[in-house]
Amino acid sequence: MTVRSDIFLQYGENVNLCFRKSNHCLTKTMNMIRIVTFLASLMLSFAAANAQSSYNGDMRKGIQLFEQGHHEQAAAVFEKIAENSQDDWLPGYYVALTNSLGSFGLSSDKEKMSSMLEKAQDFLDRELEKQPENVELLVVQTFIDTGWIIYSPMQYGMRASQKVWEMFNTARHIDPTNPRLNLAQVQFNMHSSRYMGGNPMDYCGDVQKVIELFSTFKPETEFHPNWGLESAKVLAQQCENQRN
Repeated sequence: MTVRSDIFLQYGENVNLCFRKSNHCLTKTMNMIRIVTFLASLMLSFAAANAQSSYNGDMRKGIQLFEQGHHEQAAAVFEKIAENSQDDWLPGYYVALTNSLGSFGLSSDKEKMSSMLEKAQDFLDRELEKQPENVELLVVQTFIDTGWIIYSPMQYGMRASQKVWEMFNTARHIDPTNPRLNLAQVQFNMHSSRYMGGNPMDYCGDVQKVIELFSTFKPETEFHPNWGLESAKVLAQQCENQRN
């Protein structure tokens, strides 16, 4: 919406004219003040509405890319939103989430993998500083640490694994019913058991519990974390195939 500058110029001229003549135009001046105030408020309202509309559209785009598995493209969208929404934890959360998950398949490109994990940690640290007991953020921390285990099992395996377990324990004390927390823990258990000589199928019973948690979970808004159910269903199908 464009406000003509001559309206404000006319207002100034009218004020000067009133001072030069008499006090009879006080009412006219006050009316002009009301008009200018109204127009300024209208401009601010339109600007706020446009900003919110842009935020909503960009968030929907980023989440759609994330759900389609386009982690790097999604991360770029969320990073742009985060630059303009520093009081909102969700964009930074998604930057950290998409970079950490996107790094998992890059073990053959160590430089790119480490860069994505470092960016994920950077954005996550900003949000954890503001919300240290946000379970959704703590879950992403376990993904970042898992990424470092994949990056170099010999260098980071023992230390990062211990950190993952500590993070799971911390998060479970805060909200043991969070479905993404439970899913991440089951996935970590299954993958860890392969390297420890165990049987991943020992955790199949936990997969069904995760699915049940998803069935009762309601996100606060359409942009709050609501992912993970499909991954849990894939695990459940793998368990079923092994039993057959």
